[in-house]
Amino acid sequence: MASIKQFDNQNLTQLRQEIDLALRKIGNDHGIALSIGRIRYDSETFSTKLIAAVVSNPNPNTPNTTKTRTDVRDVMFARAVKERGQYYGVKPEDVGKRVTIDGQNSWTFVGINPRGRRMPYIYENLNGRRIKSVRNYVNLAWKK
Repeated sequence: MASIKQFDNQNLTQLRQEIDLALRKIGNDHGIALSIGRIRYDSETFSTKLIAAVVSNPNPNTPNTTKTRTDVRDVMFARAVKERGQYYGVKPEDVGKRVTIDGQNSWTFVGINPRGRRMPYIYENLNGRRIKSVRNYVNLAWKK
């Protein structure tokens, strides 16, 4: 990357990719997941939030096994299932289960977002696209 004279959307996008690569390497060395949040900037400065999560006993059934990294959000959503899942009708072993939502596409249950009161259930397809849902399709599909 060439020397940066001022921050703009284009060079911050490229800089974010390089920061993510560096954080991925550091995280893999220490067994944690690291991620930066939204970048706020003006022409001379930028700021962001660094988020870290301990990756304990990664589930091989999680949807991001095709990815080369563990996303901090995945760890947080799965932890929320362990801590608050009983209020949403899901169990920790439900994370990674595959369900059919629209009759033709297969989705994987990622976890719950307790702060998403209207749509707390998170699903991901094979392409990495995520959706939020008001319905617990895991219980519907697995007849609990």
